[in-house]
Amino acid sequence: MKKSYSTDQPDQLISSASITTLTEEFGYENTVVSPKFRSASFLMTATEELGAIAVTQKHILLVDDEPNLLNTIEFILEAANYRVSTAADGQKGLAKLLDYQKNNIQVDLLITDIRMPRLSGIELIERIKQLGLQIPVMVMSNHGNRSMKLQLKQKGCDFFLDKPVNDDDLLRAIENIIGH
Repeated sequence: MKKSYSTDQPDQLISSASITTLTEEFGYENTVVSPKFRSASFLMTATEELGAIAVTQKHILLVDDEPNLLNTIEFILEAANYRVSTAADGQKGLAKLLDYQKNNIQVDLLITDIRMPRLSGIELIERIKQLGLQIPVMVMSNHGNRSMKLQLKQKGCDFFLDKPVNDDDLLRAIENIIGH
């Protein structure tokens, strides 16, 4: 894998000391430097490539019709180093999942509310299962009576959290479902 560092500022140069530091610090081999030190390319070793792949962020799709909650949970998850996509209702969430599938973008976890306009969380889970998508599902709702939780489990819900959600409980549940 090739990594490059460059500057597009005509009067700014990458110093040879900086290039030496980058080369030594990151262990890059075969450093190629432009004549005026405006750019440098480094080849990563196979071990470094595997390490880079191992530290990729888990991708979570968060679906909820409450904008404040959506933004708060997104902030919490991003602070915990998750990659987060959001959708304001089940239909938009399904559209995003289909788009991600079409473009080979992995979603590691779907977190959804139950009661939403256009397409409920239960309907969203049903559609995902009908399409054969193998995505773990967590539901967060304040409408989780015993029969609802049983129905969700039968539909393919992996975990249920009652709203309001405690940050630590949310992160612990995600860790149990998909790791980090």
